[in-house]
Parts: sequence; structure tokens; C-alpha cells
Amino acid sequence: MFTMILASLVACDDTTFKSHSAEVAIDTGAPLSEKVTAVLDAQCASCHQGAVASAGLDLAIDDPCELVGLTSIAGGPMVAPGDPDSSELYVRITMESRPMPPAGLMDDEYITIIRDWIQEDAEAQCEDLPLPDADADADADADADADAD
Repeated sequence: MFTMILASLVACDDTTFKSHSAEVAIDTGAPLSEKVTAVLDAQCASCHQGAVASAGLDLAIDDPCELVGLTSIAGGPMVAPGDPDSSELYVRITMESRPMPPAGLMDDEYITIIRDWIQEDAEAQCEDLPLPDADADADADADADADAD
């Protein structure tokens, strides 16, 4: 058990792999949401991807609106449309004491792309998307229990 915990803590030691140092291919004419996806893919998804995503956060996404409505492990919103300072995603990529990526803060250009999307585009772009149903698991469990009876 201890080995599993230790392995999960060092599984994506970005200070060794320096994965965040890769350049992000950004189409300057692309919508901000596509730029955000490119940044997350190049800077974050190497650790935050799939079933074993670091901190359980999968950032290998097709649309950054998938982050709206998610609650971070810290308890706050992953993305609070219109409010970067209340968005865990933005807070973590700007936090010098515990930077994401772990090897050091990403380039200011990439941070600005994410901040601008949260500030300017996320609310309008994501407003028509359904928020995750917080009771979905409970509903599914209740349905399974009813079916078992």
C-alpha cells in the first residue's frame, strides 16, 4: 500500500521530466477556447490525463467548458466563469509556492490565454452547457438498489 501511495506521489515528477518546457503550437487566429485546449494539452495533460490523472483531474479535454461546474480537490470551482481569481485552474498555474506544472510556472503567454478565456469567454461560451449533476451518483445508486429489489 505504501508503495502505491509513494508511486502516485512521484508518478509525474515534472521536475525530472520538464514536460512543461515544450512549446505550445498556438494558431493565433484560433478562438480562445482552442488556445486553452492547446495549452492544457501541452502543459498539463502529460500528468493530468486518463484514469490515473494526477489529483484525479483529467485535463486532456476537447473543450475547456468541460471544466466549468467541476469542483477542485481544494473545494472551489475548477473554473468560475468571469472570475479567474476564484478559479482553481488559474490559481494553481499562477501560484509560485506550488506551481503547476511542478517544475515552474508556464510562460506568461499561456497563463494569459487561460486567464482571458476564464475572464472573457467562459461565461458566454459555456452558459448553455448542462452542469454536472451532483446527485447523479446517488441517483444511479438508488436506481440500482430499486432494480435489485
